[in-house]
Amino acid sequence: MREYLGETQREILETLWGNSDGLTPQQVHASLNTDSAYITIYTLLRRLQGRGLVESNNGVYRATVSREAFVRRILLDIRDNFPNEFAAIIRNHRLTAENAAAV
Repeated sequence: MREYLGETQREILETLWGNSDGLTPQQVHASLNTDSAYITIYTLLRRLQGRGLVESNNGVYRATVSREAFVRRILLDIRDNFPNEFAAIIRNHRLTAENAAAV
């Protein structure tokens, strides 16, 4: 199964989801509790942009997909690529919309 997001990419998206007006790369870097260099955060923003998860307008980055839509995309990918395993998760853990975000 492909990796959806690395830890820092997830933190970047969480930061952008919490700031609907968008943030500059400098603001994103300052908001994260990370030892990563600014250039690393900028590179990850560009990679997220390449994946269609964020957009940049005049150097201000915004998430292009909501947290809920992103989780839905992951769950649908798992369902489509691992149907038996997904059915087992539903049966065994009673996956609901509330705990799906924690997956």
